[in-house]
Amino acid sequence: MPFRYNRSDVRLPDAQLNHLDIALAFYETHVDGTVTLTLTARVSLRVLELDAREIEVFEVALPDTGSACAF
Repeated sequence: MPFRYNRSDVRLPDAQLNHLDIALAFYETHVDGTVTLTLTARVSLRVLELDAREIEVFEVALPDTGSACAF
């Protein structure tokens, strides 16, 4: 019998993904891509961890405060 999860076994993530914009540029030898995530925090966050490899974060913007952090 396979294991089954109950709804109560899974918690909501700390941030809700609202929108995703993807821009791709195709070249003969590679593909460049840019992704913009629009998230809403469900709780107060000091850190947002992304489960990804080999990414560069160029900017984090906080629209409700009007400030942005560039990396």
